[in-house]
Amino acid sequence: MIKKKVVILGHFGVGKTSLTNRYVHKLFSDKYLTTIGVTIYKKVVELNASDSIQMILWDIAGEQDMSLINHKYLKGAHAFVYVVDLTREETFVALEEDLIKLKTHLSDIPYVTVGNKLDLIDESLALSIKDTYQLDFLSSAKTGKNVDNFFFKISKDLHEEVK
Repeated sequence: MIKKKVVILGHFGVGKTSLTNRYVHKLFSDKYLTTIGVTIYKKVVELNASDSIQMILWDIAGEQDMSLINHKYLKGAHAFVYVVDLTREETFVALEEDLIKLKTHLSDIPYVTVGNKLDLIDESLALSIKDTYQLDFLSSAKTGKNVDNFFFKISKDLHEEVK
């Protein structure tokens, strides 16, 4: 089985930990827990009858400025998930700039951008944000909408690189 490191990034409070807990443990809590440093999760993903991948998910503490992230946490990453909060404009208006900063440390690896907290916003507004900022997925850690989908996409992208 191949093992791949995936870092979960974004500003503080966007729902990185909630999304990761929803994916790995199928749980959601309304309690806000600040991640200090990094929390590491593991998840085996069955891609098909004969292929699986173990994703080592690094939930990294959020920063408003992506250049403030401890770059040691990014070392060795094979993919990343960048999360924004659909209810807080400041988390997605600098998306393009944040991705440029991250790509200087993460080179040419697969990634997805995710607009979280879909359950707290009108869907037409969410779709407009998705189109404007070219987000890959809209999700809700609370309801679980699209959480498995974007993690599965990352798994498939990582598996394709190995082939």
